[in-house]
Amino acid sequence: MRRIPCAMGCLCGLVALLAAGCATRDRHGHHVWNDFEIHPHAVDPAVLGISVARLERVLGPDFTVSAPVESGELAGWREVSTREGQLLYFVKPGKDDRIERILVIDPRFATAEGIGAGASIEAAAAAYGSPVFTRSKDGRETAMFPGLTGRSLAIHAAPPPGRGWAGDYRGGDKLPDGSTVTTRWRPGSSVRSVEVSAL
Repeated sequence: MRRIPCAMGCLCGLVALLAAGCATRDRHGHHVWNDFEIHPHAVDPAVLGISVARLERVLGPDFTVSAPVESGELAGWREVSTREGQLLYFVKPGKDDRIERILVIDPRFATAEGIGAGASIEAAAAAYGSPVFTRSKDGRETAMFPGLTGRSLAIHAAPPPGRGWAGDYRGGDKLPDGSTVTTRWRPGSSVRSVEVSAL
């Protein structure tokens, strides 16, 4: 994926947010949520390239940003939650504690095409084209949607209950690196999360 300069990515994200009218603040200058759209480069009010400290200031006292997750698949990510503990999304800071990636798991958030966590793979395919699923030799699965190429967005798939994979790898193509690819998916597979990233 082509790397987008941070300054340009931040500017595009900020312009998108302001154009959408979602930079609403209360009388104390804290964030008031009125936009649940997943924008390229931003998820209100987190914009790629801003610092975690700035995000905390904008969010105000009704929201919390956790310390980095210490282990597991989300090691290094930080949870953004309501004061009552409802998890909204994760942010992944990089150099100088600036946000490089945003991972959205709250189903209230969705892209302009209406795709968010919990949406069916069928709905995502209708919005972004038929995906290619890849299962790596070490057991990781990715789903690539052609309509998301170059849009700074990625969809992570979840298998149906009781299944290990979203993709149906029976008869799939084996690659030299040991991975398997397929364009078929198991009925009941869904969107686990949507990621915003300039990497």
